[in-house]
Amino acid sequence: MKGVKNVLFYLFLLVHIACAEVEKKNTPAADPGVLFPNMQHFIKKKKLVVAIYAEDTPPFFYRDDDGETKGVDVDIATSIAKNIHPDIEVEVTRKPKTFNDVIDIVSRGEADIGVSMLSYTTQRSRKVYYTKTPYINVRMALLVSQLFIAHSGENPTLSNMFSKKNNRTLCVIEGSSYAEVASKVLPYARLVFVKSSKDLLPSVKSGKCFAFFEDDQGIRKRLIKDPQLNLRYQMIVLKDALDPINIVIGPKYPELAEFIELMIKHTESLRFNLDDLLRKYKHTFTNNEVQSN
Repeated sequence: MKGVKNVLFYLFLLVHIACAEVEKKNTPAADPGVLFPNMQHFIKKKKLVVAIYAEDTPPFFYRDDDGETKGVDVDIATSIAKNIHPDIEVEVTRKPKTFNDVIDIVSRGEADIGVSMLSYTTQRSRKVYYTKTPYINVRMALLVSQLFIAHSGENPTLSNMFSKKNNRTLCVIEGSSYAEVASKVLPYARLVFVKSSKDLLPSVKSGKCFAFFEDDQGIRKRLIKDPQLNLRYQMIVLKDALDPINIVIGPKYPELAEFIELMIKHTESLRFNLDDLLRKYKHTFTNNEVQSN
């Protein structure tokens, strides 16, 4: 009787193991090291879609001779993807026609993240997650004609250049964060919108605008590319107006947002210094159109 019980027990055990193996084979494999549903989603999809502004902004993002998007922002996105799982590839979409479009595309789920020299605004933060740690800091700045300054007979201070009485014009890129920032920093400036960064300097040259508002990386690249501009124009950096550049993440992916935040915060190689980048990647913008957020 005892022998029969032992035989039945072993038969039961074998059947149980066989059933478990069948169930295991029919269940999609999950990475045991990744627990969050967001992470599993991207592992199964094997793709991370990254939204980047359509106009090139070297060295952050630009098209090479083959039309492929390269740059610091693409490298960051690739690092994020490979840290989730080595099999995940980055797919770049350049559909956004403005920087605000990057936010909207990520918000609608047409892209998973946006890595595109994006500044923070309150309006944008209602639609997407922002990383708290910036991957680079830039400063807001103006480019003003030296001739305008000389003719005005004023010291080139912001309060003198844009006072209530003179009603001067300031060019900003349409759909960028700078419209919101400029209206706060220079409340008496009359804002004139242009379609892209390449329209800023011609607007000042033609007299359409007294100055244009951009970040210092954009203006510094112009002055490096064409040193003659230093003779005719003056860059005024708003030293107290730091502009942290962050990554944005779709509203469906809070765990991904936290994952990326920790990556940027604890990975020194993913945080950059503007001076170092301009020196290292000078070749990318001296041969390209200069664009900026």
